[in-house]
Amino acid sequence: MYVANTGLRIGCALATEVAWIDWNKKQVRYPASAMKSGYPLTVDLNEEAFRALRIATAISPERPFPFSYSHARKYWLKARKAAGQLSVRIHDLRHSYISNQLTAGTPIHVVRDIAGHRSLTMTQRYSHTTDEARKTAVGLVNISVPMEEGKAPVPRRGTNRGTKTKTKTANASESLVPRGGIEPPTRGFSVLCSTD
Repeated sequence: MYVANTGLRIGCALATEVAWIDWNKKQVRYPASAMKSGYPLTVDLNEEAFRALRIATAISPERPFPFSYSHARKYWLKARKAAGQLSVRIHDLRHSYISNQLTAGTPIHVVRDIAGHRSLTMTQRYSHTTDEARKTAVGLVNISVPMEEGKAPVPRRGTNRGTKTKTKTANASESLVPRGGIEPPTRGFSVLCSTD
């Protein structure tokens, strides 16, 4: 339950020490030496992870998970056989946690931090778009152009003053672009947008 509710790798979870736990803040601060990435990670605990850690420390006050990976794997194999899920690995608990965070709408940069990934590219591997998610996303933003029922909008027509003027205008707009390459905001263009 601890791995399933924190998204930690099993090796990191098994390395948990009581000294790293902040019971008041419901956090565990893993040092760089315990992490595969080589960077420290603060793990915020949800209610199930907190409960699992409380139970583990009640049984083993010195070290919450006082067993090896092979010991944990042995019991994992028994549990998955009893559940009829022979292909599920312990590491799939991490994958599931991260994927469910993304599906729940947690911003990807926050999930990256939760998972202890060094890049968003790694976190994106866990992102699985569903039909339902796409339909929900499409419904969030509606852009409309005011127009009368049954009439098509009439495009504004500019005057053709010749190629020389067009070139001047193009060069003038290029000079508005700052050295960093970011374009200035478009003036005089507005679209009604609602985010329901």
